[in-house]
Parts: sequence; structure tokens; C-alpha cells
Amino acid sequence: RGIETAFLGHVTSLLAKKGVKRLAACFIPSPKNKTAENFLSSSGFKLVGTKGESSCYEIDTALLTKLVHPITI
Repeated sequence: RGIETAFLGHVTSLLAKKGVKRLAACFIPSPKNKTAENFLSSSGFKLVGTKGESSCYEIDTALLTKLVHPITI
């Protein structure tokens, strides 16, 4: 548990260091990923649009870096 958040925190940190200002992601629902349905919104991403069943989100990397705290393994 928590590996998704740790991964997101690590990737976001790397992107922010490279100057990336915004991160975009789309969720495409399927029977296998039902449990991840709210991951982006609960991680601070804002819904910016939908297309069919897909939901697209964006977040400022500086904000995401503050919201997501990587775990130490």
C-alpha cells in the first residue's frame, strides 16, 4: 500500500527538477482498475475534461510535490 503515491511523488519530483510545470493524466476505466478510480482526484489533480468514459486531469507539479509525500523503503 502506498506505492502508487510514492511513485507519483518520485516522478513528480524528477519532472519538477527538469522544469516541467504541469502534469496531465487521463483515467480510462476498466473492470481491473476500478480501485484506482479516485487516485488522481484524491492526489490533488483537477478534472479538466472528459472524452467518452475517460476523465482527464491536470496539476501544477509544485503543488503536487507539496501534496504527495514519498515513503522511505
